[in-house]
Amino acid sequence: MIAAVTGPTGSIGTELIASLLEAGYGVIAVVRPDSKRITNLPRDGRVRVVECDISDYESMMGKERCDLFFHLAWMKTSGGGRDDVYSQTDNIRYSLDAVRLAHSWGAKAFVGTGSQAEYGPVTVKLNGDTPANPESGYGIAKYASGKMCGMLCSQLGMRFCWARILSVYG
Repeated sequence: MIAAVTGPTGSIGTELIASLLEAGYGVIAVVRPDSKRITNLPRDGRVRVVECDISDYESMMGKERCDLFFHLAWMKTSGGGRDDVYSQTDNIRYSLDAVRLAHSWGAKAFVGTGSQAEYGPVTVKLNGDTPANPESGYGIAKYASGKMCGMLCSQLGMRFCWARILSVYG
């Protein structure tokens, strides 16, 4: 079994790859060209690095094969970039491009990553019934991306999961 991972050099991506390797998967790590964090990837013969910018997934259509596709890549995740509406709108498109890329690689399932920012500010413990009410451009884009990716996966006959990641650093 082969799993593809976009955004593989961050803390979540590297842990995901370690878990996939432990489970016996081969991994295609889709890395931004000239990534300074490429050394974060495990040195393992089952990990193959493919360089491709998030904005250029079209160039990779049909060039690989995988069973599962994990999309962690996202632009402008901190500071003023979180409310850069044009960059965040681009991220929605890039996520949809990732679904299409996964489909072209034969993936049967697509896992996208959301954020606690999709909930907006809350003062209660989050659970499955907590309504999403994003306020930042980042949260709004993550929420929209999850909904749109789910719709496209359904149209393409792929299983879909949107995992909201909460406070990795605090």
